[in-house]
Amino acid sequence: ARGDEHLKDVIADADYAISGQVGVSGDVLRAARRLKLLHKWGVGVDNLDVEAARACGIRVARTTGSNAVPVAEFTIGLMIAALRNLAYGHAELKGGEWRGGRLPQDSMTLSGKTVGIVGFGAIGQTLARLLSGFGCPILYSKRTPLAAEAEASLNARHAPLPELLAKSDIVSLNCPLTPETTGLVDEAFLR
Repeated sequence: ARGDEHLKDVIADADYAISGQVGVSGDVLRAARRLKLLHKWGVGVDNLDVEAARACGIRVARTTGSNAVPVAEFTIGLMIAALRNLAYGHAELKGGEWRGGRLPQDSMTLSGKTVGIVGFGAIGQTLARLLSGFGCPILYSKRTPLAAEAEASLNARHAPLPELLAKSDIVSLNCPLTPETTGLVDEAFLR
């Protein structure tokens, strides 16, 4: 990224702007003389100064659900990698060592594990659907629980966060970074 000064030049006379992973600060938004809409090519808006946009009369939009499948698939990949010690085994193998029985922790399968999903929007629900092939019971945490038929179709059950943490073998965070979720994972959460 070239920085805010470059972004101010780019956005100065734009009516509409699209941002991906590049953060858009309040200084940049205030330099936009005609901007009507800032569209996030993605789902999270934590790298956009939403308050400054609101103060400038600029609408902010996002592409909800657009990355649900790739993120859910990647999440399953990370689960399997962690459960099976794949990064450790790969590093050892690259160093010329084969550590078949000398792993740093037990190797486990994903199949049948209870998965707790914190945040059950498009990504969390896609993750639950993909985990159904592994026979994983799903606990989820969300402000507003789904209807019973939607829960049944996803093999999911709403649970308060303390219950979800106590009963899950694996916990996946699929919630946006907001003032409410900032600091969610702390020592008490991990305990």
